[in-house]
This record gives sequence, structure tokens and C-alpha cells, in this order.
Amino acid sequence: MAGLTSQLEAAAAVDGPLLDLAAILALLPHRHPFLLLDSVRRLDKGERIVAVKRITGDEPFLAGHFPGTPIMPGVLIIEAMGQAGVVLYTLVDETETERARTKFLGKVEARFLKPAYPGDELIIDLKVIRILTGAIALKGSVLVAGQPIVKGEFLLMQPRPRA
Repeated sequence: MAGLTSQLEAAAAVDGPLLDLAAILALLPHRHPFLLLDSVRRLDKGERIVAVKRITGDEPFLAGHFPGTPIMPGVLIIEAMGQAGVVLYTLVDETETERARTKFLGKVEARFLKPAYPGDELIIDLKVIRILTGAIALKGSVLVAGQPIVKGEFLLMQPRPRA
């Protein structure tokens, strides 16, 4: 964790991402093509995260969703929000054991306002509503060019151990 702590301190002193792709890869189990975050611009531990996903146009899901008019599937926008939430949640408890635990989306409520297209930069802005034992409730939005395209609330949880 020392490497991540030093990166957070260094990023505070310069203009650029707070967490880059390498730091995100250290916190999330997701890998290409399911890693849906490029960087983290703001992180208020236990309170808020602002993350970025750039839609390059090379993503495999765009080929079939929809031919001629590609848009990012809404479920993947929700997944990107979930991944940003996992980064925030993981850093609430910085023990190695906690970081290794799987987290998954529980209850999700979302409103889709506009589609996301290739070339868009998604700004994922999430705030903690409540931290519970084994879960975190989040509320936030996804913005493109300063305009909200998705608003939602969700619960990230750790799975219960199998009996």
C-alpha cells in the first residue's frame, strides 16, 4: 500500500490523475476488456470518488451495440460506476485482506438520460451515502461534457461465505 500512498501524495502536488491505470489495476480484479476505468481524478477517502472512462471507439461491445450508431451499453456504464465504487470502498479499509475480498453490485437504481458515444469522456462522480458492515451505499451520476447522462444509487457488498 506504500506505493499507492506515495502516488496519492505525489498526485496532490501536480495537475493530473490522482490514480492512473496501474494504480487502478492494483485495486481492481478486472482486466481488459472488462476494466472500465482509465483514471481517478478525485478521491476523498470514505466520502467521494471522481473517476474517468474514455470511450475510444475500439471497445469490442461497440461493434454490435448498435451497428451504424454505436453507443456504450447502459449496463456497462453501471459497471463502470460499480468499479469506481469498488476503488472507493477498497480504500476505506486498507488491509491486504480487505482489498482481496470480492465486491459485487447489490441493489441498483438508475435513470438513463442520454446515450454515451465513442469519443465521449465519462466522468463518474460518486458519493458515499452510508458505510455498513460488509457493504457501502453510493449515489452519483455520470457526466459527459458537464451534462448528466446517468443518475443512480447502488449498494456494493461482499458476498456471504458459503455454508
